[in-house]
Amino acid sequence: MPGLLYEGCSTFVRVANGVDAQMYAATISVAIAAGLQLGPYGNTVAGTVLFVYGLPIHTRVMEQFELLSDKLKSPDKREAAVLNLNLYRTDLGFDNEGSLSGVDGRRKFDFAMPPDSKLVVFFDVARSLRKRTCTEDDFRQFGETLDDLNESGIATLVFYRANRKTDAAFADEFLADSNGYTLELTEDRGAPREYGTGFHVRRRKTSEHDTVPTNFQVWYTVMNNELNFGWECRAPDDASNHKQIEIAERQKRVADLLESGMQQKDIAATLGVNSATVSRDASVVKAKAKKPPKDATAPTTPKG
Repeated sequence: MPGLLYEGCSTFVRVANGVDAQMYAATISVAIAAGLQLGPYGNTVAGTVLFVYGLPIHTRVMEQFELLSDKLKSPDKREAAVLNLNLYRTDLGFDNEGSLSGVDGRRKFDFAMPPDSKLVVFFDVARSLRKRTCTEDDFRQFGETLDDLNESGIATLVFYRANRKTDAAFADEFLADSNGYTLELTEDRGAPREYGTGFHVRRRKTSEHDTVPTNFQVWYTVMNNELNFGWECRAPDDASNHKQIEIAERQKRVADLLESGMQQKDIAATLGVNSATVSRDASVVKAKAKKPPKDATAPTTPKG
């Protein structure tokens, strides 16, 4: 995937405070597993992916992969995603049994590695290392894991948070001497708030032939159990699409409150808008409800 992932190389994603990158990590994983086009990065070749995450986010991970699966209308792409996407859940209990910086955790991880893997996504470094304070040796061992994967031709995508103590130490101790490629995800004022999220992606050019933008915005929404996502290029401080997003999210809230039986005047008071606005939104909601539903597709669940 040009501009993001390269065979046998590591890419590190620095996630700024207030940015929710979990769906982004899941979307990249599904795109590689199914061989889809992804944003400005272009087309991908389908390959085996291992998504590594922590126990506390298990429910949300499963929900997100199900939403992404529902977006795959092509039977061939859906089958590729099911076959190629694998989940590995770390469970850092009291004794750090699931830690990838420990011998037992690494042995368990190696055993779970699917054959012919092309990509391993480590979502959240802190959930892959020790539950408590990490040492320099922990980062060294994790670095050896990444090196072993890269030497086998496997790309790695590692997410870490800029404002967390463990992750800051990871950046200071490990990334300073790493040859890996780094992206930064920062807050986007024009991103959805109620029913989704978004952020700026900042990256550097990898060569003179690199055509991927150095700055762009990624967003997604989940409304009526339907996932929509996209990307665009605009100035970092430009929130010009914020009004459209605000209207869409307000209309969703109006729809939910109407369904609960609340009167329009009470909805206006709850949302802090005038009655005319709620009336217009209600008309839009009713018009959308009259449209014939799209063909439903049975959800699938990645292996794990």
